[in-house]
Amino acid sequence: MSTLERAIEIAIEIATEAHRGQRDKAGNDYIGHPMRVMAAGTTPEEKIVGVLHDVVEDSDWTLEELAAEGFAPEIIEALRCLTHAEEEPYDRYIARIKGNPLAVAVKLNDLTDNMDIRRLPYLSDKDVKRLKRYLRAYKQLTGEPTYSVYACRQEYPNAYQPWTEAEDLELTRRWCEGATEKELSAHFQRKPGAIRSRIEKLDLERLYGKRGKRS
Repeated sequence: MSTLERAIEIAIEIATEAHRGQRDKAGNDYIGHPMRVMAAGTTPEEKIVGVLHDVVEDSDWTLEELAAEGFAPEIIEALRCLTHAEEEPYDRYIARIKGNPLAVAVKLNDLTDNMDIRRLPYLSDKDVKRLKRYLRAYKQLTGEPTYSVYACRQEYPNAYQPWTEAEDLELTRRWCEGATEKELSAHFQRKPGAIRSRIEKLDLERLYGKRGKRS
């Protein structure tokens, strides 16, 4: 067993104990979330940081204690970036993450898992607000422009209408519920090609499976 493989095992053991008894928003064991974030990692470092990313924030573990376990400085620094202090504004927290490529990779995996609404029995207003925040953070980290859609619509009423965050969330919800692309086209009053393009842009088929149909 390599040193990194052993480090992954230790990280899993620490995360499992740290999150013992904790539940996610759907009422499931919380450890499932960091395990999924770990599984999405493409390097050993991303996997280690992925499974540990909430340990300091949600348990009594400290960064110093994790460093004492032998994790590399780059792992500790990425975890430092990913630990959200209670008084820290969320946008500032995301901006801080942007300076660390390892933290960015893990945070994108974290956000992707958090935006998977299939585990929720229903979407409350609070869930929608939270998902909007996650989507905005995802765009910040990937560099996707965040301009005022509403201002564009008022200034150019006959031009192409950009998708709003609320529409993206509604499209995702209806896709997960199995709506066909024809039904989505009618609901959003957009051409089928625009619906197909947005489905591909949001990567809905990869994230949630081919739930809707084109007919």
